[in-house]
Amino acid sequence: MVLTMKLTTFAWNVYDGTRPKEDLDKWQLQKRVTKYPTLLEFLGFSFYFPGVLVGPYLDYASYTSLVDGSLFKSVECTKPMRRAIPDGRKRAAYRKMLKGLVFLGLFVVLDPFYNFATALTPWFAE
Repeated sequence: MVLTMKLTTFAWNVYDGTRPKEDLDKWQLQKRVTKYPTLLEFLGFSFYFPGVLVGPYLDYASYTSLVDGSLFKSVECTKPMRRAIPDGRKRAAYRKMLKGLVFLGLFVVLDPFYNFATALTPWFAE
């Protein structure tokens, strides 16, 4: 389903690339495809792992800016780095990882006491 949406939108973006700029709105101007991708680039876009089955859905212009690193060119960074990545992304990722580990620990510790089999026992219903 996601692949169908991606390919349909890609076809419309290619069509927008052939139309005159005066006929397009702001969104179409940003997303239009004027230079055809190589076969490898097209297959990379089509079968981009995070977006193959359930998303997130990326159009071709967003995908190319993500791959070539131009997506974060306008982002202000305080530390000199190889790539311009917004500050705070690692901190947010570590928080989510820590939260996941806490819930995993709670599951492992509490599973013997509060599991589905316990809910089926007669004493639990009382």
